[in-house]
Amino acid sequence: MSEYEQQIQFLDVSGLNDFSCDFKDGVVVIMPCIDRKKGEETAKVLYRRAAIDCRILIAFDSLRQGFIKTLNDTAARVNAGYIVYTAQDAWPGRGWLECALNSLEESGKGLLAFNDGKWRGHIASFGMVRTSWVNKLYGGDILYSGYKAHGADNELTVIARVQGMYLYNPECTLVEIDPDKDGRSSNPEDKALFRMRFAQGFDGLGDVHRLKKLAAEYNVPMVCPIKPDDSRRNAGVSIIIPISNDTHALKRQLEFFFRVNTFQPVEIVIIEHGGAGDTLGVVADYAAEAFIRFINRGRKHTVADSCYFGAARARYPYLLFLKNGEVITSDILPAAVARLKREPSLASLKTSSFEVLRKRKIIESHCVTVTSSEPGDRNQGSAQEILANAEAEWDTRNCPSIVSVEKNIPLAGRLYVVPRTMSPRNTTRYRSFHLREFCRDLIDVRFVDHAKEGPDFFERLRREKPLVLLQRFAAKDRGTRDFLDRLISTQARIVYDMDDQIFDRSEIEDWRIPGIADHPEQYLECMQHADQFLVSTKELRRRLEMVFKKPVHVLHNLLSAEQVSLSRQAAAEKEHAGDEFIIGYASGSATHDRDLAQALDGIARFLADVPEAGFHCIGDVDLPASFMNAHGSRVTIQPKVDWRDLPRILAGFHVQIIPLEDCSFNRYKSQIRFLESAAVGVPVLASAVGEQAQTIIHGYTGCLCPNTEEGWYQGLHWYFDDPGRLRTIGDRASDMALRYWTTGSEFRRHRLKDILRDLTLGVMRDKVSIIVVAYNPLPDIMALCESIKAYTNIPYELLIWVNSPDPRTKEYLNSLVPWRTYLVDLNTNVGKAPAANHLFKIAAERFIAGLDDDFILPESWAENMIRAAKAVPDLGWLSADLTPDSSGIRGRGEVCSYPGGVDIYKPSGVGGWMVFTTASAREKIGFYREHGLYGGIDGDYNRRARRLGLNTGYVRDVVGRHKISRDRFPAWELFKQRIQDEMRIHGKESDKVSDKFTDFFQNGYRPLTCTIKAGFNSGNEQDSEAAALVSHLQRGLESLDYRVRLDCSREFPPEKTRDDVVLHFFSGRLYKPDDYNLNLLWLEAAANGLTRDFLIGFDYILCDAQDTAEMVESLAPEIKTTVLKTKTGQDMTDAIHEAVRFIVKNYVHYKSEGLYRLRNKG
Repeated sequence: MSEYEQQIQFLDVSGLNDFSCDFKDGVVVIMPCIDRKKGEETAKVLYRRAAIDCRILIAFDSLRQGFIKTLNDTAARVNAGYIVYTAQDAWPGRGWLECALNSLEESGKGLLAFNDGKWRGHIASFGMVRTSWVNKLYGGDILYSGYKAHGADNELTVIARVQGMYLYNPECTLVEIDPDKDGRSSNPEDKALFRMRFAQGFDGLGDVHRLKKLAAEYNVPMVCPIKPDDSRRNAGVSIIIPISNDTHALKRQLEFFFRVNTFQPVEIVIIEHGGAGDTLGVVADYAAEAFIRFINRGRKHTVADSCYFGAARARYPYLLFLKNGEVITSDILPAAVARLKREPSLASLKTSSFEVLRKRKIIESHCVTVTSSEPGDRNQGSAQEILANAEAEWDTRNCPSIVSVEKNIPLAGRLYVVPRTMSPRNTTRYRSFHLREFCRDLIDVRFVDHAKEGPDFFERLRREKPLVLLQRFAAKDRGTRDFLDRLISTQARIVYDMDDQIFDRSEIEDWRIPGIADHPEQYLECMQHADQFLVSTKELRRRLEMVFKKPVHVLHNLLSAEQVSLSRQAAAEKEHAGDEFIIGYASGSATHDRDLAQALDGIARFLADVPEAGFHCIGDVDLPASFMNAHGSRVTIQPKVDWRDLPRILAGFHVQIIPLEDCSFNRYKSQIRFLESAAVGVPVLASAVGEQAQTIIHGYTGCLCPNTEEGWYQGLHWYFDDPGRLRTIGDRASDMALRYWTTGSEFRRHRLKDILRDLTLGVMRDKVSIIVVAYNPLPDIMALCESIKAYTNIPYELLIWVNSPDPRTKEYLNSLVPWRTYLVDLNTNVGKAPAANHLFKIAAERFIAGLDDDFILPESWAENMIRAAKAVPDLGWLSADLTPDSSGIRGRGEVCSYPGGVDIYKPSGVGGWMVFTTASAREKIGFYREHGLYGGIDGDYNRRARRLGLNTGYVRDVVGRHKISRDRFPAWELFKQRIQDEMRIHGKESDKVSDKFTDFFQNGYRPLTCTIKAGFNSGNEQDSEAAALVSHLQRGLESLDYRVRLDCSREFPPEKTRDDVVLHFFSGRLYKPDDYNLNLLWLEAAANGLTRDFLIGFDYILCDAQDTAEMVESLAPEIKTTVLKTKTGQDMTDAIHEAVRFIVKNYVHYKSEGLYRLRNKG
C-alpha cells in the first residue's frame, strides 16, 4: 500500500470519530469491505485504472454493521465534489473514473450509474454522486439508511430518474464480480420497504405521478405494502376481507385494487370462513404484488366473527372491512386516516359507502359492525338518520370512483327489472319498457313481478350473479320487505332506478303526498340497499349523491321506436282546422293544476287579445270559473288518452305550453313532455324550470318564459306573430329529438354501454363530458377531434355546437355522430358563450372538459386531469399547460403541490383553451357570461371562480398544443384579432362587433386582401423594371390566395383601405400608415432619411441589403426585420407571405410574453 499511501487509505469503522477527508473539488471513492486483503487489492486496481487523481477509502466493517451504514458513516466525514460508492468485488475498466467524471461534468446530472455488467443502467449498484445533489436527499447520507442490505441503490436510482438527475454511460465500466450472487435472494423486508417508499414518493423526493410510469419496471404495484416495524406504521390500514367461496369476485377485487394508489401503508387480510373455493390460488397470484395475508379458519363462521378475528390480527391501527368483490378508490384511505388522526375522539369515519375504524375501538368492544360486508349484513338506518347524514354541499368528487382505461369490459349476462307496478303508466313505460328496448343486443332484460317469484328465482340469482334493477320500488308491506331481504341475500348487484324526488319528505309539499303511491320513507328504506343508482335527470343525481354517496348514473328518458313511428306519422298527417291558433296543454294528472296556474293569466290575456286563438287541454284539468266564464267557448277539455293516441292529438296543436311551478319537486323533473311535443314537430312554450329548461335551446328549439302573466303572454305572441317561426322551431326541435333522444340513438347507446359496464363491475368509472364550440377552420377542428379519439382513454361523450357555416366542417362533424357525439347545428352563429353554456347544461357526466376547437390534446390527458381535479381542494376549474410552439401563457405562476404528485401552476390569469371542472364546481361558478360573440370568457370565469375561493390553474403534467396553425389561416386570424380590438373599443355587446362577426360566418371563407403601394406609374418607362417586379409580385401573391390591388399613385400616405395587408415600397417620403392594416415596408439599399417615428408605424420590414437592415434595427429594434438575399419576384413573394404568417402567428403570443410587441390595432 506504500506506493499509494497518499491516494488510498484504510479505515476501520470502529475508529471513524477522528477521521476526516478534505478533497473539496475532487473525487473520493468509498469502498466498504469485510475482507481487508481483498479490499486493498481492489483499491490498487481502482486507482491504477482511474486515469485521474482521486482518493480511495477502504472502509473496513469490523462491526458488521452493513454496507449502507458503513458507506454513510464514512461519507459523513468526507468533503468532496463527487463520491463514488463501490464494493470489494468491483473490477474497473480502463479510464473508468475519468469517463465518469467527464460525463457528470458535461451533463450536470446528480447520479451516474456505472456499467456493472448486470443491470444495464437499470440500477446504479455502483454509482458516482454529485455531493451538492445527494446531500439534499438524506441529510448527508449517500443511501437511505432504512434498508438492511438491498433496495437502497434502487431507491437512489429511481429518485434521480424522476428528478431528471440520472445518467448512465455504458463506457464507464465498473463490473461487479460475485459468482455466488445470482443464487442469493434479496431481503424481503427491504423489498417491502422499497415498494412502500416508492408508492409514497420517497418522502416527497419523487413525484408520485412520474414514479407510476416506472412502477412496472421496478416491480412495484403502486400500492403501499409495508413492513410491520416501519416508522409510518401509525398511518397504516389493514383491509379485512371475509370470504366464503366466491373466488371470482375476490380476483376481480384484487385486480382493481392494484390499479389504484392508496398513498397509505396497507396490508390485505383475507379471512376464509367457509366454502371450498380456490382462495389460496388467487392469493398466490397476487402475493407478490402487495402484502397479503391469507387465513383459512377451517370451519364455518359468521361474517362478523371473521371480521373480528381479522381485526384482532391486524398489524395497523386503522381498519377497513370490505365485502368480497368491493373496491375502493385512491382518495378514500388518506382522507379518512388524516381526519381520524386529527380528531382522536372519533371512533370511525364513514367515507362514501365505506367506514374506516380504529382498531383499538373494535378490540375494546369485542364486536364488529360491518358497514359493507356480505349481502344480508347491510346496515339499515332510519330515514331520518340517512337524510341527516346527507352532505350540506354537493361535491360530486365525494362519490367513490376509479379511473379505468380498460376497453373490453364484459357486461353482465342478464338484467332483471322489478317495477313497482306492471301497469303501463308513464314511469314504468319510460324507465322499464323503454329500457328493455334500449338494451337490445347488449344484455338480456327480463321483468320480474315481485309478488309472484319463489325460491327458484332467488336461487337463480345466486348462480347467475346478475344485475337487479328496482324501479321505483318501495318497502311498503311484508311482501315487499320479504322480497327485498331475500334479494339482498343472493349477492346480486342491486341497482335502484328513480325518476322523481319522492324519497325526501322535507322537499315534498303536503298536498303532493296523497298523489305519491307510497310513503317517502318506504322508498328510502329500499334505496339504501342499492349498490348504484339510475336517475332521469342531473338534479336527481346531485341529490342522491349528497344523500347516499354512491355511484349515480344519469340515464335520460328516451322515446321508444313505436313512439317515434307514431310521431312521424302524426307529423306527416297533421292538419289545423280553419284559422284557429291552438294552444295545447297535456296534463299528466290533477297534481299539475298548480303548474297550469302559472300560465293561466297570460293565456287569458292572450285569448282576449287574439280572437282566433283556442285552448285545448288533455287530461285532468280543473280550470277556474272566472277563466271558463270569460273564455269557455274557446276551451276544449279532452279526457286522458292512451299514449299511442297522444302523438296524433299533439300534432293538432300550434304550440304546446309546459308550465311548471318553480319548486323543489319540479326541479327534479325530466323533459318528457318537451320530447313528445318535439317528436311531432310542435314547438313548446315552457317554464324555465327543471331539466326541460336545460334541454330546450331558447329561441331555437323552443321558447322559455318566466312564470308571470307578461312572460306567458309575450311568449304566445312570439309564436303567433311569426307563423314561419312555428315551423322553424318545430322542425329544429323534431330533428334534435329524433336524432338524440330515442332508444335508437347511437349516441345514447354508447352512454348506456358505459353505464352497464359500471353496473357489472360494481364500481363507477370516471367519465368526462367534452364540450366544443366549433368555428375555427376545419383543419383545426379535425386535429382536435382526432386527438380526442386517439388520446381519450376513459369513457366520454363529445358535445359539439357548430357555429361555422363551412359545409366541409359540417360534413366532417356529422361523420362523428356515431362516435359518442352529440351535434348542435342551428345554421347560425350564436357566439361562443351561449353555445358553450347550452352544452354545459346537457353534459351528463361528473367531469366536464370545455375545449377550444384549435387545441390539441396530449396522451392520457383525461386520466391526468381527473387525478388533478380529485386532488385539488375547493376546485374551480383547471387548464392544461402548453408546448413551446403554442399560443398562450404557459409554465407560469406559483406551483402548488397536492397529494398524488399533482402540481398546479397558479398565475393571475388562466387560459381557457381547456376548462376542466366537475358538475358540482360548475354549478358553484355558474355559466359563462354571455357578453358578445367572442373573447374574454375565460378571464371572467377565472375571476369569478377565485372570488368564490375556488382554485384554478394549469396542470403541469398535462401539456397540450394551442393555436399552432394560426399562420395557415391568416385571414381568419386577422379577422378574430380585429374583432377583439373592436370589442375593446366599442364594448363586447356592440352591434358593430356582432354584425361583423356574423357577416364573416355568412360569407364563409375569404382570401387575404393585399394592396401593393408602389409609388410609381406603371406606364412610365423609367419605372419599367420596378413595374415588372410588382407585376411578378402580384401574380405570386395571387397564386398564394391573396386578392391583390395595385396602388401606383404618388399620394402618400396611401388612401385608407380595409385590406388585410399593405406592402409599402419606400419612396423617400415619411408618413404614418393606417393602423387597421398589417403594414409591411420594402427598403432598398439606397434608402435614406429614415427615422424611428416612421419605422415604428410598420409591423415588418423587408430589406435588400444587410447594412440597411442594421440601420433599421439600430433605430427600431422592436420591429421584425428580414434581409432578402436576391431581389426576384419569387423571393419577394415568399418573403412577404412568410412575414404575414409570422405576424399572424405571433401577434398574441409575442405580445403576451413580452418578446416582441406588435401594436394594438385600433
